[in-house]
Amino acid sequence: MASVAGLTSLLETLKVGDGNASSIVQAAEADPKILESMIKSLNEQAGLSGKADALAVTNACKALEALAQNCCVIAEPFLVGALPNLLTAAGHKDKNVRLAATAAVTALNGKMSVDSVRRCLPILYTYSETGKAHSTRVLALSSIAGFSDYAPEQLGFALPEVVPAVTGHMADPKKEVSKAAHEDLVAVCEV
Repeated sequence: MASVAGLTSLLETLKVGDGNASSIVQAAEADPKILESMIKSLNEQAGLSGKADALAVTNACKALEALAQNCCVIAEPFLVGALPNLLTAAGHKDKNVRLAATAAVTALNGKMSVDSVRRCLPILYTYSETGKAHSTRVLALSSIAGFSDYAPEQLGFALPEVVPAVTGHMADPKKEVSKAAHEDLVAVCEV
């Protein structure tokens, strides 16, 4: 059984590529009760925005990705709560943070239960709005489009909300955002 001290040690020493992400997954699978505090700690770490915090944010995103990939069934409620900070991290100035955050969001969106789609959509609408970093907005719109393949029925029921939320971004001055909105609307309308 994983102890809280051992979890704290894992979280403090998490380094890119050193295998501790798999240790965190093993600890979560051995004692699912620690998931709430573990993901809360990782979520706080992923929410850091300073340039000096880039490594810590990258590590947190990689750990959240590992949890989403390997134990999403037991971690899903807590991982969905981390989605806002992951989307914010996708707009970080550091390229490694953006890549890690994008990978974590993609892993979560691909592994979560289709019943969680309706819970994620309002978060994705919020992070696709003007005022957020364009990479965050593109990721949020791409995530909505990804649900058309993964959870078409749930997305179909949400069409009255999705279409107005996405349509406004089609004339966005940022080319990447308007392209993502166009692709999103095409994918959503095909469900």
